[in-house]
Order: sequence, then structure tokens, then C-alpha cells
Amino acid sequence: MSPTPSQHQYQAATTGFRRLQRARSSSTEMDSVWSQTGTFRWFVLGGILLCFSICASFAESESVAGTRVTIEKPPGFEKATTFSGFQKSDVAASIMITELPAPFRSATAGFDEKKMAERGMKLLSKVDSKVSNYDGMVVEFTQSAQGIAFHKWILAFGDDTFTQLVSATCPETEANQLGAVMKHAVLTASFDASKSPMQPKDLGFEVSEVPGLKLATLVQNAMIFNTTGQLPKQKLDYTPVSFVAAQSISTGRMEIKDKVKFAQERLLVSPELSGVQLLSETDVKLANLPGREIVATAKSKSNEELFVYQVMLFPADGYYLMRAECLLSQRKEYEPSFKSLARTFRLRTAN
Repeated sequence: MSPTPSQHQYQAATTGFRRLQRARSSSTEMDSVWSQTGTFRWFVLGGILLCFSICASFAESESVAGTRVTIEKPPGFEKATTFSGFQKSDVAASIMITELPAPFRSATAGFDEKKMAERGMKLLSKVDSKVSNYDGMVVEFTQSAQGIAFHKWILAFGDDTFTQLVSATCPETEANQLGAVMKHAVLTASFDASKSPMQPKDLGFEVSEVPGLKLATLVQNAMIFNTTGQLPKQKLDYTPVSFVAAQSISTGRMEIKDKVKFAQERLLVSPELSGVQLLSETDVKLANLPGREIVATAKSKSNEELFVYQVMLFPADGYYLMRAECLLSQRKEYEPSFKSLARTFRLRTAN
């Protein structure tokens, strides 16, 4: 995904099908929560992909686990296993529900034709809407990831305290067939403010706080830790200490053969970092999963010298990614804490 539109508060297949899955995965998970200029970056525009057209016959509305949203599940879709929503894995189509702890107006400011074009997205339409008495908008756009074209729609709504995204995505090649039912599903979304937002128990894994690093928030399939346990309420002029743990998002089986290379590239191509230098790499095993630990330095967007710590774990399908950052001058203080936090990783037993 690309950086969030909110630059003030939250800057913060067969061969073909597997290529499609790589495009989906590379654009939809961990990059959604990295620190850019002092707050956490949400890749609202680039990573939450969606597409729809007109209505069809549906069953009753369903409450989406881990969210405060209820929608009608499209025929042929099933409950997603790596994100909150529904998926049709044979064609890499999905409907994803994400709640951001960011004001609606700032979180959606980037849904602008010029800003989206700068990130390789083509805005097709943007219409104001109302969802459960909250101001909202429906945005349609297209984007390519790793040579695959996607057609996307986002229903966004909220207030000064949160932004809710109901997004649907499918490959452009499937838009004519699936667009109608996906659009209908997205537009049936309703919101129950009396319910609790996502809780740690809603994730398929757990990471426990350690001294000096507290859980600040959850976003989709990610846990975000920092030193205060709260997200900054305004833009910071430096990169804060942060640790993010997330499960990869995909709509089909994702087998990673060269795990060493994959872990390296996942860090080297991070859009918010430059000049990445790998200092050391080590095989690890956490929660009985094989993994790769990388220690590195890099530069931030504002040219700060950073210390970066990354662990990738590889189940049979997809991966888990934990990455931490601090100023290079803080390495001695926080590297032990980053390693300790990573080693609390556990797979959550399904209820």
C-alpha cells in the first residue's frame, strides 16, 4: 500500500495466479502501519483494494468478526482467514473491513485525483454518502500492483475520532463478473457504535507487552506498539520508537520458497526507508514456526539515521512480519526490548 492520505495525524496463482497473490499481499498488509514522520502510516489508498458494480440477491446481513460493521456477504464468498471480511480466493477478490483511529476528514483527504495519480492510482469517481448517520464517501479507482490491474472501491465513513473503511477489490479481469455483487455488498454496510472495536483476541496471533513497549492500537491484522501505549495526536518532527506485528493478507494460498531472499526484499523495498544496510541475519524459530531475523540500519524520509529490526515467520501459508524502528542513537537502549517483544509471539488458539 501507499502512504495514508492523512499527512497530519496519521502519516502514520498458477504462475499468473501466484503473481496475482503476490501483488495482493505486497499491497495489503504490513506496509499499512509504518512510521513515516512521527506518526503511523496507514496505506489507505494503495493497500485497501476494491471493486464493485450493481446489486444481486443476498442472504441476511452478517456481523463481520472483529469489527463494528455488518454487511451482506456476496454469494460465493467465504469468511476470510487473514483479515476481517470476506474473500473469493479462486479469483483473489475480497471485501475487507478496517477501522482507523484517525479523524474521517484527515484520513480521507488523500482521495484526491492529483494525490492519487502521484501514487499510481486513477480516480474514477467520488460520491458523498451517509452510513448510520456518519458522514462518508464512496470512492472508485484503479491501480496496478506488480503488473496486475485492480479495480477498487472504498466506502469510508466516520467522525472526528475514527474512520471506518469497507473496501472491496478484484482483478480488473473479474470486474465485469463480480463488480455488481461486490458493490451491492459494500453499500449494505451498517455500523454499530455500541460494539467494541477490534480486540487482541480477534487476531490469529498474540504479542505481549514488555517493559518499555506498550500496545498502542490495532489496525486490521496488525498490532502497533510504542513507548507510551498511545498514538501521537499530532505530527512529530522525528521518528518515534515503534514495533509492528502483523499477519500477511492474502485471498489465496501463498507459498514462499526462498524465505531468506523474501525476508531481505521485504525490508529492502520498504517505501518509507532508504539506504537499507543489512548488518546481520539469523534463522529463528518462534511458536514452532521457522523464521528469519534481520538487523539493519536505514534512513527515514526525513534523512534520519535509523536502527531497524525485523523478524519474519513462515507458516505453511503466508507469513507473519514483525518490524521495529528507532533512531540509530537509541539502538543500545531498544534493541534488547525489540528482541524480547518479538519472542513473545504466539499463535492464538481458535475458539
